[in-house]
Amino acid sequence: MQEELFLNQLKIRMQQINLNSQFVRFILTGLLSNVLGYGFFLVSVYIIGLGHKTSATILFLIGMLVNYIVNKNWTFALHGKHISTLSKFSITYFVGYFLNISMLFLFVDKLSYSPGWVQLFAIGILVIYYFFLNKYFIFKR
Repeated sequence: MQEELFLNQLKIRMQQINLNSQFVRFILTGLLSNVLGYGFFLVSVYIIGLGHKTSATILFLIGMLVNYIVNKNWTFALHGKHISTLSKFSITYFVGYFLNISMLFLFVDKLSYSPGWVQLFAIGILVIYYFFLNKYFIFKR
């Protein structure tokens, strides 16, 4: 009986979430992108044997392209302004890339933390950075 009540409450809560919210769409896009990307990072570092910065670079380039397309067309639904939007997006993401590589350099190379944990921490920091810059700088209407 409690399980049924819980499932009904969960269903009601899920219906209350506004999937049209830019933040919710950004989080959904980011979750999918980061789960797949983090999986790639772990496989490339721990199984394939690529360096953590090389893996982060490959992940960055693929993620940047996918995130631009999805965020422009779905998350923020901005049509037109392709050149200026792509320019701002590229600058923002290259700064994010620099921040990510800097965290890996400091915490993995200098302080000997695990690359997996450092990358997970970096993703958390960068989600906040990317959302606000996407919303108020890149895809601003």
